[in-house]
Amino acid sequence: MKKTWFYLLLFVIILSLSYVIYHRYASQMEVEQIAEESVEEEVGMIDFLVYDASGNPVKLSDFEKPRVVNFWASWCPNCVDELPDFEEVCKEYKDQIDFLFVDLTDGVQETKESGLSFLAENKLVLPVYFDTDMDAAINYGIRAIPMTLLLDKEGIVVAYARGAIGKDVLQKAIEEYLIP
Repeated sequence: MKKTWFYLLLFVIILSLSYVIYHRYASQMEVEQIAEESVEEEVGMIDFLVYDASGNPVKLSDFEKPRVVNFWASWCPNCVDELPDFEEVCKEYKDQIDFLFVDLTDGVQETKESGLSFLAENKLVLPVYFDTDMDAAINYGIRAIPMTLLLDKEGIVVAYARGAIGKDVLQKAIEEYLIP
């Protein structure tokens, strides 16, 4: 019986250490990821069409300031985790940067209603657009979410991050890539 408790305790300690090491390493990767994965070749803006909450069509090219485009869905745990941080950053930089939170609404796993319901339940006020035609996802080759793109004033991707990023990483990226 003592051996069982010993091995159980050892397992818990190893698991705890692994968790701490992973999160320390993952946060460092996030900073490097957004800083090192800048797009070197300018290919011009890749436009897309999404819809606002009222169903009005909105194009990426309708925006004139630098842009942060975040692809998300309410069923995605990592997306859900980063949205409160993104809301804070959005409020801070709203006069300098356009934020587009593109909800990948395939009509099955994610619907406009489920996205709006999630935002209301969590009291999040974000500029959300619905990719019901999957135009944005297809044009930018989005295969996994969350995905965040930083676009300059001309709409050219200057940096991106795959996976969830926190407030500090997003602020650092905005300061480095979008605000002169």
